[in-house]
This record gives sequence, structure tokens and C-alpha cells, in this order.
Amino acid sequence: MKNSIQSLIQFFLFLFYFNFSFGQISLQETDFANPNDTVRYSQAMDQGIDFSTTGPNNTWNFSSLSSTGQYVKNFNPIGFGSILVQATFGFFASQNYQASYFTQNNDLPIDLLSGFLPVAISDLNAYTHSSSSKISSIGYSLSVNSQAVPFKSDTIETRYSLPLDYNDTYNSRGYTLVDFNPVADFKFKQHRQRSSSVDGWGSLILPNGTYNVLRLKHLINEIDSIYLGVIPGFPATWIGTPPIQTVEYEWIGESKKDVLLKIVTSITNGSEQVQSIDYQDSYSASGLYDQEDGLYFSLVPNPAENKLTITSSASISDYQIYDITGKLISQKNSIDVSKLEIDISELLIGTYFISLNSENTSKKIKFIKL
Repeated sequence: MKNSIQSLIQFFLFLFYFNFSFGQISLQETDFANPNDTVRYSQAMDQGIDFSTTGPNNTWNFSSLSSTGQYVKNFNPIGFGSILVQATFGFFASQNYQASYFTQNNDLPIDLLSGFLPVAISDLNAYTHSSSSKISSIGYSLSVNSQAVPFKSDTIETRYSLPLDYNDTYNSRGYTLVDFNPVADFKFKQHRQRSSSVDGWGSLILPNGTYNVLRLKHLINEIDSIYLGVIPGFPATWIGTPPIQTVEYEWIGESKKDVLLKIVTSITNGSEQVQSIDYQDSYSASGLYDQEDGLYFSLVPNPAENKLTITSSASISDYQIYDITGKLISQKNSIDVSKLEIDISELLIGTYFISLNSENTSKKIKFIKL
């Protein structure tokens, strides 16, 4: 009897230590991306998704997520940047501003800024510094008339304080001034306050598998300001934009390079509304579906070596291919087809964007040339 009780105690102790050792993970720098890494994401939209349930040894079952489109996130080495970018975020920059990689980003309101400027701006990229103690956002670059122009963050925002463990909390502040002088008398200030907590751990079930994860919650308060000195007849002045409050929920696993699942919500009158859902996924040939325009685009294969095949639900009138700096590489007009093949065998290995244009809309899709 005594031996039976002893064996039972040992069994439960084994279960406890097994669960602790193999369930509750700790995340290090090596679990996150390196230059030249790529991660494929599917996008979904489900206003009823449960983003609030969390805690220790939790199971988040999101296996029913349905993809409305896919994209590939590229962690581009700094060597792909322009000369100005190299000088700002490259080897000769101070240590805190030496970028590990850069990624395409949408944190700045490009469409809003374009309306005030006499120049064409596009292709927002965000620069990241990775170390054993933190992963930080150190600045941006914008293509101004197809030339990549960098902007350092005066105050560096910490996205992840490492190592990451359950119940960790940290706060960070990011301040970035985007000054378009001498091109235009126009400035944009971005001020972000981040409060982060690791509020759960357990199993995450996605459509393509089950993962051991930590769950992070980031409360982000942002106040932006615009300096207008470009409108004739009006005095130069700073204008504050309405405060923006968002929450980012992230599920991260060991050696997965980036978040496995990210749900972004906006807070309005105290309630949260889902803005986006992105999750790591395997390749799907289903293409891209634009919910706003009701248009479907498919680009396969991606990555590609010699040829791209593009299918659209609307007739494509023309297309342009740009490199990562925004430089126009090739284009074709007066096509008027819904399916076309493009020879890319002469392109150098790297990341490109193709802008597909139809009568009523356009879609920019990123692809990788192998």
C-alpha cells in the first residue's frame, strides 16, 4: 500500500514537471527572425474571435480560421537598402541604430501624408535592431520620388524585452520625427507609448498545426502631429491628430521567427473592435481577395525563379515591377487580360513588388525572385 501511494505521488510529480518543462516556454533572441528569413501569413477576419481568454496552461483553439488572402513577410538584410539607408542604419551607424533587418510596414499614414506633399511617397519600411536583451524599432524609410529616405526614431521603442517569460511586464516609448525638408516644409511626429505583458502560456491551435506558445498583450497609445507649412495662404502650424488606442495580442512560439498569430483591435468608447487577424500558414494557391473592392488576385509561384502567373477577377490593364527601394524595373501597358505570364528570369535574386492595375483599382503584391 505504501509503495502504491509512493508510486502515485511520483507519477503526479512527473506530470507536473513534464508540463512545466515542456509547456511553459521562455523566448530568446534566437527564437526570432534573422536577415533573409521569410514567413508566410494568412489573413482572416472574425469579429467574434475570442482574444481575451488567457492565463497559464491555456489552450487557444483557432483551427477554424479561414484565410481571405496571403502574403510573405520578408526580413530584408540592411545591404538591400539605399546609400542613405546604409548611412543611417548600416554598419557605420551608432550601435543602437545598426539595423538587423527591415520589413514592409504600415504604421505611418502614407495616404494621409501624400495628400499634403508635392512629391510621391510610397514603400514604408520599418527597421529593427535585435540583441540578446531586446528587439527594438529604430526607425523608418520612405520612398520619396522613388528614392528611399531614412528617418531615425529619436526615442527607440522596445517591442520585446528579452528573455520573455510568463508574467513579464515592460513599458516602452517611441518617438519619431519625419521631416520632409528641403523637399517640402512638412513634418510628421509619431509618439507611441507601449505597455506590454506576457499574460498567458499554453497551446495554440491554428489551421496548419498546434504550437507551444507565450501570449503577449500590448496596449499602444499613439498621438501624432502634423506640421503644415506647405499650404499657401495659411500660417505654418502643428495640428494634432486624434489619439489612437490599439491592442495587439500576439502568440509566439520557439524558433518561429515571428508571431504565430496576431490580433489587432482598436478601442472606441471602451470597447474593442477587431481590425486585423494574421497567422502563420502554409502556402495556399487561393490567392488574394480584396474585401473592399471585391476583387481576387492570384500570383503563383511565390517565391519564383523564372516565371510568374497572375490571375485576376478583373481585366488587368497594365502592371509595373519595382525593386525593394521603389525603383521601377519593368512595366507593360495596354494588356487588357485577366490572366498573364511574366518572365522574371533576368531579374536579380531579391524582393520585388508588382503593381497590378485594372479599370477601377490597383493591387500591389510582394514576390521573391529566387
